[in-house]
Amino acid sequence: MRWVNWGKVTRLKEVGGLGLQTAKGRNTALLAKLNWRLHTEGDALWARVLKAKYGTRQRTEARNKSSLPCSTTWRGIMKGEEVFKKGVKWIPDFESNLSFWFDCWTNLGPLRQVIHGPLTRESSHLRIRGVITPYGWDWSVIPFDLPTELKAEIQAIPTPIVARGGDKLAWSHSPRGSFSLSSTYSLAIEVPNEESFSGRWIWKLNAFPTIQNFVWKCMHNSIGVKECLVKRVVTQDPICPLCQVERESIIHALRDCERIKLIWVQLKFQTTNQVFFTQNTREWLVTNCN
Repeated sequence: MRWVNWGKVTRLKEVGGLGLQTAKGRNTALLAKLNWRLHTEGDALWARVLKAKYGTRQRTEARNKSSLPCSTTWRGIMKGEEVFKKGVKWIPDFESNLSFWFDCWTNLGPLRQVIHGPLTRESSHLRIRGVITPYGWDWSVIPFDLPTELKAEIQAIPTPIVARGGDKLAWSHSPRGSFSLSSTYSLAIEVPNEESFSGRWIWKLNAFPTIQNFVWKCMHNSIGVKECLVKRVVTQDPICPLCQVERESIIHALRDCERIKLIWVQLKFQTTNQVFFTQNTREWLVTNCN
């Protein structure tokens, strides 16, 4: 019987999965890496050929550009572009030609997504070089007041006081700014809005892999106790076969059954942990396994 579904297995260990990668997520991450190479290896022959053939203004501004004929390589680049844009960030130069509002150069993403309301035509074409000065940021060129928190975020961005070779591309999910395939995979997969838990500690336990796997399945409420079998319509009787009184849940089978509780009392675990018999399953496992 498959106790844990594939969606939970392929989650990151930080959210209760096994860290296995799906083929779709891995492929999308690799296509995002191809986008990264296209931008960082702009002088390479393959990049120049693709840009000259498919990066023309006529194609990029077309309404139906996704349906235009192209090579399989360019089609793959287009599929990975969305994930690439989620993780990429520009490091502006003093003579930066980046758009102040529409390019991603802050930790908040494009500032246009943060600022609500219309922009004037002149303000919408504002470049970073028009706002930054050798002495700081010139907020007077912006026709309205930015929130104090946003100003603090912008002022925290290190910028050179002289030109140093133009704007540079960086990966926002890497401390060094270099491309990271593992973080890209996290952006590529769709994380469901389900209850999760931090499970990396399970695989650091000083125990056999069988014990680690058992604890992991307990955290997912996926052990062959009567209560779980009833949910899967394997049986209709949820009563514990030992005490014949209460429902056999995971915490009942591990701790609360009268026959099991006698063993814990003899081991005197409750003397060192005052909430030993009151915690729920996950809290109890985390407390006592660590």
